[in-house]
Amino acid sequence: MLSDTSKRKLLLVMTMASLSPTMGSTLLRGADLDQSSHHPTRRHLPQNEGILNLKRINDERKRKNEQRQDDQWKSLSKEEKKKLLAELKIEEEAQQQKSTGNLNEKVQNGRVNGNQLAYLQQYFHQIDGDLEMQSSQLDDVDEDVTWQDLTKEEKKRVIAMMNEELKFHNEVGDKLTKQEKKDKMKEGLMQGSSQFVNGDSGEDNHNDSETAVGADEFVNNNSKPGKLTVDEVMNNNSENDGKENEEGMTQNSNQATNNNNLANGFLNPMPQLTFNDNGSANDAFVSSNSNVPNDAPIAYGKCKGCYSFAKTLTDPSIQLDAFDPTSDLQWSMSGLGWSIVESSSVSGDCYEGESCIASGIRSHATDSVTLGEPTYSNLTLTTDDEFEGGVLTFQVSVQDGLPMPNEAFFVTVDDKLRLAPISVDGDKWVEYSVPVGVGKHTVTWSHAYNPLGLEALPPRKGKMGLQMDDLRLSPFQRMANQGFEDDNAKELLMTSDGDAVWRLDDGASNSGSYSILASSSDISRGSGSSDVHFVLYSEDGGTLKYKISTSTTAPRDDFAILLNDQLKEAVFGLMPTFEYKSLDIPMGKVAVTFRHRKNPGNLSAELLGALGKVMTEGFTRLDDVRFEPNNKR
Repeated sequence: MLSDTSKRKLLLVMTMASLSPTMGSTLLRGADLDQSSHHPTRRHLPQNEGILNLKRINDERKRKNEQRQDDQWKSLSKEEKKKLLAELKIEEEAQQQKSTGNLNEKVQNGRVNGNQLAYLQQYFHQIDGDLEMQSSQLDDVDEDVTWQDLTKEEKKRVIAMMNEELKFHNEVGDKLTKQEKKDKMKEGLMQGSSQFVNGDSGEDNHNDSETAVGADEFVNNNSKPGKLTVDEVMNNNSENDGKENEEGMTQNSNQATNNNNLANGFLNPMPQLTFNDNGSANDAFVSSNSNVPNDAPIAYGKCKGCYSFAKTLTDPSIQLDAFDPTSDLQWSMSGLGWSIVESSSVSGDCYEGESCIASGIRSHATDSVTLGEPTYSNLTLTTDDEFEGGVLTFQVSVQDGLPMPNEAFFVTVDDKLRLAPISVDGDKWVEYSVPVGVGKHTVTWSHAYNPLGLEALPPRKGKMGLQMDDLRLSPFQRMANQGFEDDNAKELLMTSDGDAVWRLDDGASNSGSYSILASSSDISRGSGSSDVHFVLYSEDGGTLKYKISTSTTAPRDDFAILLNDQLKEAVFGLMPTFEYKSLDIPMGKVAVTFRHRKNPGNLSAELLGALGKVMTEGFTRLDDVRFEPNNKR
């Protein structure tokens, strides 16, 4: 049998060996995220009838448009195809050389600092990959190359070339007045819908034609007397058919309020905590992509009862121990004992109040320690059978860091590592969290000297010393939605700040009437951001889902997500519809930041100008934000 010391040493060695030195932030583009198995296009999802009708009509239009373009492409000779694709390749290579040349000139003239250069190298690395992929099909052209073999960007450019050089435009249409063109377009739109509903034979079906007219109004989003808009259809279906999410799970909007006596038997007396779960119209998480164009108007109006950001985030926690001279909790210790210390004896004072608790491992306490075995200072708290679970948060401060292999600080629950060895700068209080499940558990905070049991240690600068303060307990987060539809939507409380705040927008949405929007034009400085903040508490982590429509171009602007102030992913590009995205959330307390970034690399205006003109508008829209915990009990 292994002793407790041997167990902890083995656990720490295994943990350190599993830590990857390459862990860090990842920069992802929208296309990378579409490979997720959770993407809506990769599974069958429930949708209401209004959205299904709209989707069927749009799919049929896309199919007919693709067929028409494919027929045009097939009508070209092999030589004509070669000519068009060769010109396309030359254009791409010229654009790449121009961009690279501009960057090289800036570097040679010393007008790019190290951070800017690293950011641009990442940007051009991605662009080079795109150009290589787009040009791969242009070397060997034969008559079997179909329209579908071309990329989306290649299709756009080839269509422009065909219209210009091969005269695939409607010469009669060029002679029409603007009003005549509008009438023709409207007539064609109506006929296209009727043909789809009535079938290719064009047989009369007045009822179905009426449906097609309504569907066209959905696409144009123009409300007319006697016709339902998208919002009305969705609201009616929501009332009749219930609310659906990505995985077909129906939320009960009338769940009883759950009174969480979080520390029943854990701390006596204990105030009752309630976790609001009244439900709202925002429970609906519509799975289909909205067909609102990316250039939809940006609305600035306000309305009574509409969604608004909270001024501050409500702290759901209760304080279990402030480590005043006396404590209400039944603590136990092993190894070098912990002790209550006054603020005057702590570098930088305690986090809260006049006292906090300090580890027994200090500079003078280890002078007589024999190397070859780790030395621990353990502080243990045991919950009882009636404990209802939650996230423990606490503040940690060290005097001069925790350099490995000299020192380590970690937390275990039932001898399982729940907080890996941390790194804390000196004279700075940092918050950490550990989830603890329902029932009886043993939670141990361990400060170790020579945790690997080495025979010799490298010289250490500064003093040893670690303090802990402000132990709190927060309830676990249930499944929560935020659809930004009304001011009663409090399931996922959010705030907004930064160089410019996000705002409610009715120009486009994935579901309902509203989304939230941030725009680079609202940020007056050359580089800045607009942030949305909210906090999640979970036992085993979960999945954050959201719908995004962005019109951004790196390095000018993008959309990023930060977890506990650490960048986890960034997205940029032109999204013609709202796209489904998801992100894994770790266990414990996680502060989430949605950030629209303007010029995140802080590049000069001259350098940005040298990168060329962009076709994007510099905004990000978000809708239907949802958190699904892995443990849903």
